[in-house]
Amino acid sequence: MKKEKQKKGETNEINVKLQKIMKQRGITGYQIEKATGVYAATLEKAFKLQGSWKAAINLMKICEYLGIDMKELVPGKTLDVPKEKRDMMEIMAQRITELTEKLKKKEDEIARIKKILGGR
Repeated sequence: MKKEKQKKGETNEINVKLQKIMKQRGITGYQIEKATGVYAATLEKAFKLQGSWKAAINLMKICEYLGIDMKELVPGKTLDVPKEKRDMMEIMAQRITELTEKLKKKEDEIARIKKILGGR
């Protein structure tokens, strides 16, 4: 199966989505560069070249900075993560949820105590 070549200046689907998210959030390439270490020039080049997103680590950094899942930018692609790692990630996610709930309870308790002490 022959790959279709991208015409010069044509943006691919990932770039279109990324530019849309950046515009919606008012984020510039320079801000992404400062937050992720991915040079703005690299980002600009990525907007112009079809195969430029091969450096997945840069894309992951950008997604992390924007608070989005890579699946939002990479349609139809799935990450081949071994079952052991998926299981570990699930355990970690559950633990984070548990700790977040405990922290919220503590914060509520502190707020209640402050209210009682402030009411004297």
